[in-house]
Amino acid sequence: MTNKLIEVQDNLQSLVFIDEETNAIIIHVYGFSDRKIALDFAAEMLKKSGVNYTPLIDLFNLPQTLN
Repeated sequence: MTNKLIEVQDNLQSLVFIDEETNAIIIHVYGFSDRKIALDFAAEMLKKSGVNYTPLIDLFNLPQTLN
């Protein structure tokens, strides 16, 4: 990913769930205008957080469109 600014809409919404037994978190962010922006945002956000991130599609060598 390049160092360019990711263009996101101003009206993103998010929810965060924390599992009380495992302390795992699920972060749900919605309101992206398209899939590419959402993927770029996820990669950049997790990279800046120090989280090792590989998109599910890359893990299983899946096609870019899933139905």
